[in-house]
Amino acid sequence: MGWVIWIGLIAGALYALARTRASLRLWTAALAAALIVLGGSGYLAFPPGVVLWGMWLIVALMNLSGPRRSALSAPLRDYVRRVLPPMSQTEKTAIQAGGVWWDAELFQGDPQWDRLLNTPAPRYSEEEQAFIGGPVETLCRMLDDWQITHELNDLPPGVWAFLKANRFFGMIIPKEYDGHGFSAFAHSTVVMKITSRSCAAAVTVM
Repeated sequence: MGWVIWIGLIAGALYALARTRASLRLWTAALAAALIVLGGSGYLAFPPGVVLWGMWLIVALMNLSGPRRSALSAPLRDYVRRVLPPMSQTEKTAIQAGGVWWDAELFQGDPQWDRLLNTPAPRYSEEEQAFIGGPVETLCRMLDDWQITHELNDLPPGVWAFLKANRFFGMIIPKEYDGHGFSAFAHSTVVMKITSRSCAAAVTVM
């Protein structure tokens, strides 16, 4: 039972290091201490002990930033650059345009729940509410999904004209470019509402 207790203690210490996001040097020191304790207590046999100490030596070398970068990081980076296709300017712009919010804290394992709970619920502007209650409702009454998907295989001409006249294709385009300038919340609501009547029409205005 003694080795079970030692393994439990070591596992608890490693969990504490992971939970506190300890540095690589602290991890290296903790692993060395665990190997010394196990070896001194007689719970670490000779062949496995040599293998574990060899693995620890590799981890210890990772603490040296210079050799690590030249022997590992740089070759891996060059290999990935050769294998991956080049990124276009459009893709770079799209990646740089995005950002992260509370979801970043969630995936890091340290979410600030108060920040999420204190975030006010999104609201429509008066213009967005009028659009959802007006043109969107009218469009939904005009849609016949059976006719669109089984008879015409297209939207009716009247629907196309209505979409164009009410600028459904410019919902997220800024007003200075003759769009509506709606929020993502309003845009999502419009698409979901149209989806309830016709997926083809919803994808068209999406």
